[in-house]
Amino acid sequence: MSVGWPRNQFQWVATMPVKFRMQSKNVRLFLLVLSKCAQESNWVPKELDLAITYNKVIIPFQIDDEMLTKPFNFRLTNVQRIEAFHNLEQAYDQLLGRIGVQTGLTRMDFFSLDEQLVEMLPFALWYGKKYGTVITLSDGMTTSTYDVIIPTLFCAQNAVFIGKAVNSRKYQNAIEKYFESRGSNTAPEFITLSAMDVEAIYTCLEEQLVKYGYHDIIINCVPNRGYDAALAIGRLMEKYSGNINAVQYLQNMGIISFSTDKNVGVGLDNKNFSLAEYIQLMGGRIANEYAGLYDSSEYESIMALFKKYCEPTRLKGVGGKAQGSFNTWAAVTKFFSQSAKDTNYGDGIKQELEADELHYSGSFSEDVFRNAMIGSVLDQLQTYHIIRDYEKDTAEDVVSVDFEYINPEIGNLLQQFEHEQITEEERYKSLKFIPMNGGLKVSSRLVQQAPIVSSGETEAHRKVKLAFLQDLLQRRYIENLQINAEDDTVSFAFCDTATMRLMKTQGLIFELIVYYLMRESGKYDDVETGVKIAWDAEDIAQEQLLIEALDRKGSSCFGYSEYVKARGEVIRQAIIGEAESVKNEIDIIALSGMNATMVSCKTSDNDNMQWVYEIRAVSDHFQSKGVLAVSSDYRNKSRAAFAERANQMNVTLWGTETLWSSKI
Repeated sequence: MSVGWPRNQFQWVATMPVKFRMQSKNVRLFLLVLSKCAQESNWVPKELDLAITYNKVIIPFQIDDEMLTKPFNFRLTNVQRIEAFHNLEQAYDQLLGRIGVQTGLTRMDFFSLDEQLVEMLPFALWYGKKYGTVITLSDGMTTSTYDVIIPTLFCAQNAVFIGKAVNSRKYQNAIEKYFESRGSNTAPEFITLSAMDVEAIYTCLEEQLVKYGYHDIIINCVPNRGYDAALAIGRLMEKYSGNINAVQYLQNMGIISFSTDKNVGVGLDNKNFSLAEYIQLMGGRIANEYAGLYDSSEYESIMALFKKYCEPTRLKGVGGKAQGSFNTWAAVTKFFSQSAKDTNYGDGIKQELEADELHYSGSFSEDVFRNAMIGSVLDQLQTYHIIRDYEKDTAEDVVSVDFEYINPEIGNLLQQFEHEQITEEERYKSLKFIPMNGGLKVSSRLVQQAPIVSSGETEAHRKVKLAFLQDLLQRRYIENLQINAEDDTVSFAFCDTATMRLMKTQGLIFELIVYYLMRESGKYDDVETGVKIAWDAEDIAQEQLLIEALDRKGSSCFGYSEYVKARGEVIRQAIIGEAESVKNEIDIIALSGMNATMVSCKTSDNDNMQWVYEIRAVSDHFQSKGVLAVSSDYRNKSRAAFAERANQMNVTLWGTETLWSSKI
């Protein structure tokens, strides 16, 4: 058995073709689980050969005492094996240690640990123990990602951050957590200046030079820091000519030295951010609602479907003359969103009750309990104090639940799903609980007698929708398709909830396609979708605030009305706080080394310069590369002006001509 070991993406790599896994930049390690069966396998030797060919780090983890065959002995001659069959616990510790060393996620004292010395050889050869202190002039959260790059690459013992905004609790927490996650070997210090003029910066920097010593300091010139900072550093370098080193990290260029010694920073390019680190440093959090909807086995089918229907459908008038067009994908997704709507069950729950507590006890078939999301919703209802004392038990494919509640509608709803009462229609239903947006909902995968043509649509719309439904049926995304020619309606059922969610949102599939294309390109260390970023503000999730508010009220807070009251208060506070917080939703963030790429995905046929302005503003703010991905072909001459304008604003444009050719 063998496992390709990516950075934080185990499930994705496991589904990739072996050869591509080995070529991928995302895969740094090859974990070889050695056993008698592995040596006798037809595929394991081939995967091992590919790992050797593509120069991957190989870690053999031997789980039995079977002697190596000659072929395996030859392949692993210079590779140290971990013999797990002697002491499994010790072997696991050894394995995790070697993985940590090779991934570079943590910084350890490599001067005392031989294993670390191997990874840090470039730094040790060039610098020995020099440059133990890095001084950074910071703008706070605005530059937090760039602030830590130089201290990280130089393995600094001390990292001093100077500026007007470094006293921010959010900024300090972000920096401290970052270095803690990397082994706590860098000690951060924060010095707040009331003014960032030349004299104030110069005086503060000189004080640090005296404190830490001239020869041990690197001054980190964060890009776009301003003229005052540049002048202050320049004066300092002139005064201490040849004794001070100042560097800057530039995206795609690495470390730039402003010192007499231009070799400062040579070889220090062997580290990268994890996405978790990067987002945390930006003051953001991942709010990804649709990651994992589909694994890579469905990817080709999804992309083929989108490619077929993403281009506009041309309308023809009398005599076959062109008479406009419409966005095909928008038309079909609008149809699904209108025909498969959720029911806001919470709206019908009576909130003011005088009745005593009720006790619910019911049983469900295990598949219904899982598919209808009953368990996860009941967990949520308990978390938000709508029910309590929730317990469940599973025996012989039947799940039994018990809990206390006061809103009869909740018990009535669950009774519809009980294994002795459920109807065929209820089998297509599932429960949802969205705490901040409507509460308890019922979603149905069953679409019944939905009109094919809406007001203002044409026969062309009808043909596209019917063709799309037939494609979905063929690909097994829907089932039981019935077309009623008399009243021009259709009935069908989505095969699963994930597919239904995917088809109801216009831009969702396109975003996932771009996400997968970037992942499979091998050009990025890590990729994530649906990232929520807050600028210069505390951004505690509203859901967490709501839970804390309910918990503070204790046992007296019970039932749907108490939940609704608390939710209303949290929402009101959020509205008040909007003036203090600017938030952005970034469709895709990718990392390569310590450089970030931010991608905005659009599916409209009509170019809008606001798209360019938005991604440019976000990418500039976080000093990253901005990319606009649009589901249109920009080889069309009519779109040349838009493409040129995007280029002038330093925004990379990915149209379908780029995406489908995998040139991203």
